[in-house]
Amino acid sequence: LVGQTVLVSMQMSVSTVAETVIVTGESPLINTTASSLGGNVDPKQVQELPVAGRNWMGLALLAPGSRTSSRNASAPLPDRNGGEAREFQLNLDGQQISSELGAGGQPRYSQDSIAEFQFISNRFDATQGRSTGVQVNAVTKSGSNKLTGLFRSNFRDSSLNAADPVAKRVLPISNQQYSTAVGGPLVRNRLHFFANFEYEREPRSSVWTTPYPAFNIELNGIANRKLGGVRMDYQLSSKNRLMGKVSAQQSWEPFTAGSSTVHPAATGTNLERNKEFLVQYTSVLSNRALNEVKVGYSHFGFENELLTSWSKHWQAPRVTNGHPRITLTGFSIAGNANYPRHRDQNVTQIRDDFTYSYDAKGRHDLRAGVEWVRHLEDSENCNNCGGAITANNGIIPAAVLQSIFPDPFNVDTWNLAALSPYTRTYTIGIGTFPLSYGQPKVGAWAQDDWRISDRLTLNVG
Repeated sequence: LVGQTVLVSMQMSVSTVAETVIVTGESPLINTTASSLGGNVDPKQVQELPVAGRNWMGLALLAPGSRTSSRNASAPLPDRNGGEAREFQLNLDGQQISSELGAGGQPRYSQDSIAEFQFISNRFDATQGRSTGVQVNAVTKSGSNKLTGLFRSNFRDSSLNAADPVAKRVLPISNQQYSTAVGGPLVRNRLHFFANFEYEREPRSSVWTTPYPAFNIELNGIANRKLGGVRMDYQLSSKNRLMGKVSAQQSWEPFTAGSSTVHPAATGTNLERNKEFLVQYTSVLSNRALNEVKVGYSHFGFENELLTSWSKHWQAPRVTNGHPRITLTGFSIAGNANYPRHRDQNVTQIRDDFTYSYDAKGRHDLRAGVEWVRHLEDSENCNNCGGAITANNGIIPAAVLQSIFPDPFNVDTWNLAALSPYTRTYTIGIGTFPLSYGQPKVGAWAQDDWRISDRLTLNVG
């Protein structure tokens, strides 16, 4: 399994002309050779267990020490301190790909592309770092000498639903998920491939049920997600292997859910993307030594906008999206104060891992390596650049209030001057909002798992 070091004792003897060999094994209840807390989700579990939203990371709850919360139940990462990104690191085929932006989600991959993964909740060894909590080490599927493939589809439809208790009708839903994968040989015993693609499509409908009829609208749109990747494995010789792969994902949310207490201008879009490139060269130096070199690049980013347009924005023509956030008595025209925004991270990584096993007063499995990582963040949060108006100095009559905002999504039609008698404060964020900076990181490590006897192992790093 991923992250496990296995000692196989083999005895060779003269065989007869016809011989039957039966190999049996039993997993121990306790791993006596490592002190880390966690466990493995094996290929059979990844392939066969159902998971909400086909998010394979949900299977991490099978591992000891894993947990989630209502706040983080639908997010693509296990819960540590409410989903704190700095307490989580995701490594795919040895490449660091987890988002460190602190907002947005995490990179997504099709469940049909993941072979297995290891979840470590605490006390991981010296070969892993840059996380104060969880480590998830996953490996992707590869092709073999046998051509295999799959196609699966999941459906949901409103014809199977009951009426919504607020809207008093069946809300339309028509969700479809399609996934396909294929792997096999290009050159038997030498060159193999694996490719996958997954697509999800879901028409969305959001209804606003505020006390003001002019604001009670319905939005319709289509949310979708596309995931895919290709992996190639080339056995150069009996001792050298080359692997290369590329993967990508894009998720789109056209708007958020409707409300009964907030103006529809509060809703916004969400676009998330990730892509990865990785080359790995594995060399068997001897029957005791192995070396792996990895060179990779990964990107994760997201973009958000409000659905309102505003040609007279004070930063126009650079910014023509958004609106002032307005607090009224018993009602509000809200919206994320940072929209419009985009946040992107680009990570280049070069890593070398050397493994050497030897006997010296017991069994030693020594791992050492070096790594260089360049993390570049390119972000822009338009923090409060649309302004905030506190207009709760009295109650605005319903008819007047609705006339002030005739078009919910065109701020040019809003009569903001009519709010002056009710306004207590006005706040606006000004300045240069784009931000770009790099974080170069260099690391080195050594880890010796010294099995002194069957009853004593030291993990020293």
